[in-house]
Amino acid sequence: ISFVRNQAGTPIESLPKKVKRLKMSNCSIVELPEWFAGTMEELVFLDLGSNRISVLPDLPTSLQHLDISNSDIKIIPPSFKSVSNLTILSIQNNKITDMHPEHFPLTLTKCDISKNKLNKLSLTDALEKLQYLNVSGNLITRLEPAGHLSTLTNLDSSHNLISEVPDHFGKSLPMLKYFNLSGNKISFLQRGALPASLIELDISDNAITTIVEDTFGRLTSLSVLTVQGKHFFCNCDLYWFVNVYIH
Repeated sequence: ISFVRNQAGTPIESLPKKVKRLKMSNCSIVELPEWFAGTMEELVFLDLGSNRISVLPDLPTSLQHLDISNSDIKIIPPSFKSVSNLTILSIQNNKITDMHPEHFPLTLTKCDISKNKLNKLSLTDALEKLQYLNVSGNLITRLEPAGHLSTLTNLDSSHNLISEVPDHFGKSLPMLKYFNLSGNKISFLQRGALPASLIELDISDNAITTIVEDTFGRLTSLSVLTVQGKHFFCNCDLYWFVNVYIH
């Protein structure tokens, strides 16, 4: 069922109980009715994007895909973990200041929480099935791995305020293949900061001036490296890079 761009603002009084996919984006919705979570027991896809929701509502445990982007949500409450079948979450362009991994469903595999107001990123074992994470366009100053995320393959942390990556960061994400760090404030990457599993890495528009062998020489699977930006310059220190990667 689709109610996309319904601007009437009429309260939701009833819905067919067996609906599996429901689109209610851009409908001036402020909140969901109390009966929604307990009644829509077969719902697997819900699009609530571009509404005026400020509090994350109670949701059916059957839900697998949730889009609640472009709203006014500030926190993700502990009760959100009860949406125990959720695999895809799109919650970009809200006003979230803290990301508590323990509040997320264990089943989550893809999460887009870009364009919020996060100031730190804590990666813990609570995100045990997460494969894709987008935290771009936030206010993050530091990446804080507090566990071993063996399933995460794609991390976009571009356009934040990150000034350094911990030297043990690479070990905490042993399967990471695509890492976007562009548009931050990083001047140097320590040995061990990058996972050896990387295939694509973007460090454009940082304060990095050169590619150090001690850090990058371990990245034997790397096939795409993007280093655009005014700070980067080419000199004889890059001879090792040409010798290893270019020919």
